[in-house]
Amino acid sequence: FERFQDPAVQATIPDPTDEATFLRSKLDWSEVEMTGHLEWFELYRTLLRLRAQRIAPRLAGIAPSGGYEVIRNAGLAVNWTLGDGARLHHVANLSDAPLATPLPGGEVIYASHPAPGSGPLPPWSAVVLLEAASA
Repeated sequence: FERFQDPAVQATIPDPTDEATFLRSKLDWSEVEMTGHLEWFELYRTLLRLRAQRIAPRLAGIAPSGGYEVIRNAGLAVNWTLGDGARLHHVANLSDAPLATPLPGGEVIYASHPAPGSGPLPPWSAVVLLEAASA
């Protein structure tokens, strides 16, 4: 990364082999109930459960298959063919304005905002769709 070319900046990077760095990096479970922390904890729990239940069972036999498209310098669409032939689609609006883009086919298995219909994706939103394998 360009910003780490400066030796003075490099010196500010914590040593990953230092025990003090490890201890500072550990989760403080007493903070989970704090405002803002619980929401992030629940989001990660939801996403990990979704991956375990809906995506991981389809990974066996997966071959390199990913592809992506940048959408008008504001969004990103990523697609994978899973091991069972199903298609996983992730579409994200990475801007502070609504993004009109068609969504691929499939069942919405996660949406960061209310499930989108035919309208634009809200700012800073993401949708994950799972498309069944073709028969």
